[in-house]
Amino acid sequence: DGTQGTKYDKGKIKFWDFFAKKEESAPKGYYFDLTAVIESNGKFRRIPAHKGWENNTDLSEWWHYYYTPDKQLTFLDELELIGYSEAEVQNRGWKSIKELDHTPG
Repeated sequence: DGTQGTKYDKGKIKFWDFFAKKEESAPKGYYFDLTAVIESNGKFRRIPAHKGWENNTDLSEWWHYYYTPDKQLTFLDELELIGYSEAEVQNRGWKSIKELDHTPG
């Protein structure tokens, strides 16, 4: 009825159909942009989809956001921020520091 979401005509919103493996048009209706609302305060950002997301829903990451104000430069820095030492991380299976020296997210 328009009290929630924005009205869109058929064809104005596109989505990926994982079963048909192609882009489709959403039917006419009221839609709510959850990502826009979550990102509107400037503190959260959606994690981008991973390579191959078109064939694996787990790689789409549509539900996954990160908190930006205190985001560290590397994944290892993020782990250290929550109390894991470099040695602990390596003992848990991350043998190469190079594996951990990438941008978080």
